[in-house]
Amino acid sequence: MHVAAPHQCHGLLIEPPLRVDLAVEGLGDLAAGRVAEVRPVPLARPQRPLWASTSTKDPAYPDTRYVVDLVAPGVVNTMPEATLRAVADHGVVPMDSVRDQYDESQEVLDRLAALGIDYDDVVTTLEDDGVARFDAAWADLADQLARQFG
Repeated sequence: MHVAAPHQCHGLLIEPPLRVDLAVEGLGDLAAGRVAEVRPVPLARPQRPLWASTSTKDPAYPDTRYVVDLVAPGVVNTMPEATLRAVADHGVVPMDSVRDQYDESQEVLDRLAALGIDYDDVVTTLEDDGVARFDAAWADLADQLARQFG
């Protein structure tokens, strides 16, 4: 498989935000029962996506990027205090910045695939890394508590 050089990916990897809009579209399909294996349950509350700890790490991006670019009905967004203050100070928060982007998002994923980037592999790697970091932090906390109160 051909793997792209970094300069070939630059414009794709900074797409704001990298394709959560397709996740929201998929959740809408699930909630509406458009996925064959899932049937809506009467009176059940729908699952709400959670964007957690969203803050901008790259100083080239606006400090409100992962808030204003992730607005969709039914979505919960947690953020560090500095990001919350930035949004309150100068953020322009739309009613929905996600749902009209589905076609564009799929095009980005198709272009990444053509460059040899396997999106599912990227997501799995990031998820595995995130879980490992969480587990390590949890174990460290447990060790500290055991030393303190043990």
